[in-house]
Amino acid sequence: GAGRVEEEGTDRESILHQDISCLDDVWLRRWSHVLEKDGITCTKIATNGKPYERRIHVDSRNMMVEVHQGRNGTVGISLDDLVDLCKDLQSSEFK
Repeated sequence: GAGRVEEEGTDRESILHQDISCLDDVWLRRWSHVLEKDGITCTKIATNGKPYERRIHVDSRNMMVEVHQGRNGTVGISLDDLVDLCKDLQSSEFK
């Protein structure tokens, strides 16, 4: 269906192609503020299988996604270079 991505036998939901028309301005402003100021916690699983905690921030002024607390400090990814985001795990933060 629309918004679904198939890759190597997996069927994941694309976040960038979701219908967000049901979300109100209050929800969008709140999460925009959270992603910019506080960020959200995520876990990176390294190639050695060890989990590492990271914080993801969105810098809307510079059009960047920033990954904080890595070995090299903060790593930025341009929003223009972002091709897709897929949802594999459900987070209660976004409910």
